[in-house]
Amino acid sequence: MAFDLNGQASSDTIRVPNGWIHSVSPDGAKWAFASFTMNIYDFARINSLNYQLGRLPTEFSWSSDSQQMVHLQGTRIKKYDFSTQEDTLVFSSEVRGTRSEIHWVPSESVILFTLKNHEKNRQELWKADLEKNEETQLLASEPNVYRAQVSPDRKWIAYESGKSESNKQVFLRSWPELGAPIPVSRSGANQIIWNAASNKLFYVNGNGKMEYASLTGSGGQPQISTQIIPVSQIQFDPSKRTTAFALDPIRDRILLDVNHVERQSERSRLEVYRDW
Repeated sequence: MAFDLNGQASSDTIRVPNGWIHSVSPDGAKWAFASFTMNIYDFARINSLNYQLGRLPTEFSWSSDSQQMVHLQGTRIKKYDFSTQEDTLVFSSEVRGTRSEIHWVPSESVILFTLKNHEKNRQELWKADLEKNEETQLLASEPNVYRAQVSPDRKWIAYESGKSESNKQVFLRSWPELGAPIPVSRSGANQIIWNAASNKLFYVNGNGKMEYASLTGSGGQPQISTQIIPVSQIQFDPSKRTTAFALDPIRDRILLDVNHVERQSERSRLEVYRDW
């Protein structure tokens, strides 16, 4: 069963083959998960498979209009177009290291990705500009950057940073001009995701609980308050970097891959949470 955030039954569980990265498109029409292939479903008819990318992408990110998707394959960034069903190369990275955590900045021709710099033994944030065909490092003063997401309104960039993965926190900076860091989380953080209105930032805290930060006010210094989502039966492993939950931006729902958390069967249970 699925429950709302107060523990009330809300809908049946969605059962799918095991996957480890989940995402709902910005228009709420498609739902995707990565297993040994990339699987794209019609969100209104979960069991109807629409698209399948034959090779495993390590990370993926939607375009703002939900008609395209970028994904990583080694040093290459490829773009899949749902209308033409073509998967084309759009950028080849030349920086040495292992790439992950890709993010398509909303309504821009800019892709963010993190890179493990093996020579310096640190995790870095890089920007690929598809129009200029160049890549530059961002937030070089941070000790490590493990994940970054620009808000849908393109005013903020949220990122996970720390001396190691075990002690990282979430910070905000203004975007595209990067201002001073603004602390968000207090007890660790992982798997950051913005809501569609750009006023809530969801993540898993260091205690393995889902939490969100609310942004209020205007200007360069927002008021931030955090709240734990009261789903007491769910305990995340905060050390996992793969995404076990997703936001449905149109219907205001949280999809939670319970099997990703519990690993008790060969199929995932996607539970739907409402009214957060």
